[in-house]
Amino acid sequence: MVMGDPFGDKKYFAAGMQQFVDDADVLGYTPVFYEVSEQVAMLAHEFGYDFFKLGEEAHVILSAFSTAGKKMQNVRSVVNQAQRAGFEYQVLTPPFNQQIMAQLQAISQEWLAGREEKGYSLGFFDPNYLQRYPIAVLAQAGKIEAFATLVTSHSEQQLAVDLMRFTQVAPNGVMDVLFVNTIAYAKAQGLQTLNLGMSPLANVGQHRQSFGRERLANLVYQFGSKVYSFEGLHHYKSKFTKNWVPMY
Repeated sequence: MVMGDPFGDKKYFAAGMQQFVDDADVLGYTPVFYEVSEQVAMLAHEFGYDFFKLGEEAHVILSAFSTAGKKMQNVRSVVNQAQRAGFEYQVLTPPFNQQIMAQLQAISQEWLAGREEKGYSLGFFDPNYLQRYPIAVLAQAGKIEAFATLVTSHSEQQLAVDLMRFTQVAPNGVMDVLFVNTIAYAKAQGLQTLNLGMSPLANVGQHRQSFGRERLANLVYQFGSKVYSFEGLHHYKSKFTKNWVPMY
């Protein structure tokens, strides 16, 4: 499994792909490229690969983001309420002490409520993983109520939000508050975009002429809420951006 796009000087991507595919052939492997951009999907297609649209990533253009206007009225309201209630935003940097890790693990277990972690390409709670990156937290009276791990790509000038968890007693809109503050944080770091992550199966198989498997995926997107809230996740992230990047 090849996770994500290659990085580096793009003029070497085609030669790198050729070498990679040749080496895989020698070893008897069949690589699968997962969550790659349209550019890399088309490059792989030239090497004989078929492709399938997995969904879209929500990218917030930091220079264009604003909480002004009627559309963001509810977001402004919850941010103001959180400030009045004494919630404080902070980005913690590793290494994290045992007290912080214990709080984060307790929040994660409460959030899962007995459900099994999905993992794989999704962020999941692992102490070694959490110790690798900064973590944005929202705390009240010193107690963490919500957190999100942050991964920076300087080559893409992008900050990505990965693992996100919050307590059951956290007020409605707590993740809105966390995202708005994280957007401000990323902008202060001189970055260009905030990646809110994948919306699986979003805008897949919407046309009658789409491939059968993509039309099937669209049915899962519409009616698979018992398994995963596909539409709900896309609707939520749409509050913060209309800039969606297809992934294959």
